[in-house]
Amino acid sequence: MKLVHVLVEGQNTHPSSRLERLAPEYRKNLHGPLIAKRVGIETLLNECSHFNQWIQKIRQLGVDEAN
Repeated sequence: MKLVHVLVEGQNTHPSSRLERLAPEYRKNLHGPLIAKRVGIETLLNECSHFNQWIQKIRQLGVDEAN
């Protein structure tokens, strides 16, 4: 199953806000890293193109600095 994630601009529409409405006990800084660890970096990179592009830009900065 391919997960599709679309960010909708707005203070109350970002993903963590939607999660907090569904599960009021959700805390981004606590639960986000736990979920990411459980899912795994490869899945995150494969399933979220925006995240993958962001990570590629960061990795490229390291390559550019090394040269």
